[in-house]
Amino acid sequence: MAEGTHMNTGNTVTKVVQGYLKVPGKHRETGGRRYFGEPIVERIQRMGSTGKPDFEIGRLTEFKPRFETPPYSVSDMLVVEPPGTQGTPTGLSFRLGSRTYSAPIIFGEYSLGATQPEVHQSVANAAWAKNFIFGVGEGGVLPSISENAEMMAQVMVQVASGLFGVNATMLRNAAAVSVKMSQSAKTGQGGMLPLGKVTELIRKIRRMPEGIDILSDANRVFSIEEMRALVQAIKETTGKIVLVKVGASHSIASVAAGAARSGADGIIIDGLGGGTGAAPAIHRDHIGMTIELAVRLAHREIEGMGARDRFAIIAGGRVDSPEKAFKLNLLGADGVILGTASLNALGCVVVNMCHKECPAAIAAVRESKGVKKKVLDVEWGTLFLGNFFDSFKATWELMLGAYGFTNPSESRGRSDLLYAVDMPDLLAQALGVTVRKKGQIYPVPEIKPQKYFQDLLENLAETGKPTIASMGRTLDLNPRFSNLDYLTHEGRTVVGPAYDHHREVIETVVRLPGGVIIGMPIILEGSDSETRRLARETNTIVLEGGEVDDSKHALVPIKSESIVKDIYKIRESAGVILDKEDVNAEALRLLRLHSPKTAVYVRLESGENTNEEAVWLAKLGVNGVIIGGDLSMKSSVPLDIAISQTHHSLSSEIDEESGKVLRNGFKILAKPVNFRSSRDLYALNCLGADAVILDPDGLITKPTYQRKLNLIRGLRAEDQMLMGASGLSMMSSIIGNRNILRADHYLPKETADLLGVDYIGT
Repeated sequence: MAEGTHMNTGNTVTKVVQGYLKVPGKHRETGGRRYFGEPIVERIQRMGSTGKPDFEIGRLTEFKPRFETPPYSVSDMLVVEPPGTQGTPTGLSFRLGSRTYSAPIIFGEYSLGATQPEVHQSVANAAWAKNFIFGVGEGGVLPSISENAEMMAQVMVQVASGLFGVNATMLRNAAAVSVKMSQSAKTGQGGMLPLGKVTELIRKIRRMPEGIDILSDANRVFSIEEMRALVQAIKETTGKIVLVKVGASHSIASVAAGAARSGADGIIIDGLGGGTGAAPAIHRDHIGMTIELAVRLAHREIEGMGARDRFAIIAGGRVDSPEKAFKLNLLGADGVILGTASLNALGCVVVNMCHKECPAAIAAVRESKGVKKKVLDVEWGTLFLGNFFDSFKATWELMLGAYGFTNPSESRGRSDLLYAVDMPDLLAQALGVTVRKKGQIYPVPEIKPQKYFQDLLENLAETGKPTIASMGRTLDLNPRFSNLDYLTHEGRTVVGPAYDHHREVIETVVRLPGGVIIGMPIILEGSDSETRRLARETNTIVLEGGEVDDSKHALVPIKSESIVKDIYKIRESAGVILDKEDVNAEALRLLRLHSPKTAVYVRLESGENTNEEAVWLAKLGVNGVIIGGDLSMKSSVPLDIAISQTHHSLSSEIDEESGKVLRNGFKILAKPVNFRSSRDLYALNCLGADAVILDPDGLITKPTYQRKLNLIRGLRAEDQMLMGASGLSMMSSIIGNRNILRADHYLPKETADLLGVDYIGT
C-alpha cells in the first residue's frame, strides 16, 4: 500500500491511502472460513488494477468450490452446462426509467457515515464516468454529488425509516429511489451510527442534532397496503423509478409479489451474507436466505403473476464475481448489486472490524484527537473502481457470448442451463436444478463448539450488551456442531410488524405452575448465596437452591420418603423436583395433600422415549419436566430433538378427565450441555422449552458477580432483539412456535421432521 501524509486543519497527521493491503487468512471474528477469502479478494484487486476481462470458461462449467469440504456455498455448487452455439453480445445495457445504463450492475448501498465521504465520492465519480448506478444507502448524499445534476443522474437515493437527508429535491434529481424495508444483516432491526462516527458533515447531511447516536427504526411498513401507499407517494412526488429493498427472509416470495402489486418497478433482494457496517452478531449470524434461492422464489412468483417483464429483480448478498452474476441471471435476476465486492476493489480486505477500525480507510471510524487518520485517495479510488467495473462488465459479456445470448434479458431465468454438484436434493428441487453427485454432500459435525461462541458470552459478561459485528454472515460456511446451527429464524419484513427492543416493550415473562412468575426464560443453577442473589436481581429462580429461608426462589430437589419431613421447605419453594425413579402415586398424593399449590417437576434425560415419559407424567398429575441433554448433534438424541418431540407429543394428547390438551399448563424446562449463546436459548424456546436452566459460573471465565449479572442481562437483551425481529413481543408467542424457524437444506430430512421445522423457502 502506498501512503502519503499531510497536515490537516486540526494538526492531526492524515495518511492518504492509495493501494491494496494483503488479505488476511482466517476469518477475524470466528476463526473459521471466509467467503471473501484470499483468492476472491485478490482476484477483485487484480480486476481493479487492470480493468481487463478475467474470463475462464472452467469457472462456469467445472465444480470448483472455494472450500475443500462441505458445507459449500450455493453458487459454488451450481455448475453451468458446457456452451453450445456461441454468439456476440450486444452489451449489458440496462434501462431504468427514461435512462439506459451501461450494465445492470449497481455499486452500493453503503451509507454515508458507515463509509467515509471519500468512498462515496470515488464511487460517484466512477459511476458518472462509466455510466452505472451508485446506490448511496440511507445516510444522505454528499453536497459535492447532490449539487452536480449529471452525477445525480447516476445516483439511486434511499428512503428508509430514519429519512436521513431525504427531501423532495434530492428524490427528484436522482436516477431512482430505493425504499428500504430491511437488509440481510439485520432484517427486522433498525440501525445505529454511534456518536463517535458522527462528524459535523454527517450530522448536517442527516439533519440530526448534536451529541447523540443516530438511530433508525426497524421498518414501520407493516403490510402490502402500507408499502403501496409509500411507493405511490414517492412516485407521484418524484416521477422516478422506485425499487423496494428487502432482506431475504422466509416470506420473500410474498414480499416480492406485494412489491409488484404496490406499483414498484422492481425489488432489490439482499441475500444471506450481505454486508453491513455494524449489526448485532447474534442477529446477523442467524437470519436470512441465500440469494440464489431468494431470486429463484421471487422470479417464479412474479412470473406466475404475469408481471415479469415490467418488474426488475436485483440480486445482492455475496455477489463476488461475474460468474455468480451470470448464475443469478440464469436463476431469474435482471441485475446485481455489488456491495462488499466494490469495496474490495477500493481496498477493503474484510477484516470484519468496520464498527471499530478500518485499515483500508473505507469504513468511517471513531475520531480520536492526535491519532493518525486515514483517508482514501479519491483519484486512485475512482480509477480502480472504474477498472473493476470495466473488468466485471467485460467478463460477464464474454459469458453471454459463449452461450449465444446477446444480453442478460435473454438469459434471465434459463435455469435449464444449470445443474448442481454435491448439493442436498431438497435445495436442488427448490432451485429447479438436477443433482450430479461426485463426493461428500453433508459436512462432518464439529467435535466441540467454536471459540467464537465463547467470545460472544465473554463479551456479554464484560459489557452486558449485545456484541456488535460487521460485514456479512459466515457461520453457515463452517461445519456445524449442533442441529440448532442449521436453523435460521424469521426477520419480519412488510408482512407484519417488527419490534425495536430499544424503543418498545418486548415481554420475556414466563409463568410457571404454582403462581411463580420469572422475568425471562432463564433459570439459574446453583445453591450458593451469590446465585440466589443473582436470581433475585434478575427476577428469576434457582434450580437446586438449598436454604429454607430462601426456598421460595428455588426449585428444590426432594426424595419421596422425606416429603413429610421437608414439608416446610416444600411449601415455601417455587417447586419441587423428583427423580424419575422416585415418582409414584403415593408421593404425588402426599404432595397434593400437604402442599397443594406446589409445582412438581421430574428430571428426565434426553432419549428416544423422553416424549412418552413426559406424556405419562403429565397424565399422572406432574406439572412439568426438566430435560437434560447435550446440544451436540453427535449425541444419540440431542436435547433440541427431545424438547421438540416432547412439546409435540404433549400438544397432541388430550387428558381424558379434563378434556384439555396435556401441554396446557405443563412446563418443559431444558437443561443443556454445551450451551453457547442467546441464539440457543431462543431456538430452544421456539422448539418448545418454556425456560432454559443455565449455570453462569460454567459459561464464562472469571465469573465475578458483576460479570455474571452482565451475562444474564445481555442474554435477555439479545433474546428480546431476536423476538422483536421475528415480529413477536411476548414470550408466550415464542414458546413452541416452530414456524419462526426454517432449516438449512444441509439438515437431513429426518432431523428436520423430528424438530418439526420446514426448510428455508417453504
